[in-house]
Amino acid sequence: MVFISVINLAEVYKFAILNKSEADADKMVRWMLANSFVIPVDATIALNAAKFNAKQKLGLGDSLIYESAKAHKLKLVTGDPGFKGMRDVEYLGR
Repeated sequence: MVFISVINLAEVYKFAILNKSEADADKMVRWMLANSFVIPVDATIALNAAKFNAKQKLGLGDSLIYESAKAHKLKLVTGDPGFKGMRDVEYLGR
């Protein structure tokens, strides 16, 4: 099973609207919702992300994604170079 943060859902939707069309964005999000479990952001995740964000050079969205994975004991799989070398992260980039 694939787990995604609700933040990932928003980021993909925004990217698709800006670079493709709203219809494509809707299609992509429908696929994501049908093929993954969306992890909600609760108060604990939000506050842990704020603490993490204060220490790291990542955006708040990335911090929320990282802390969502951590809260559910999941490995974060990403191509974002900001995560390279971090604990419990599978970096897929170069």
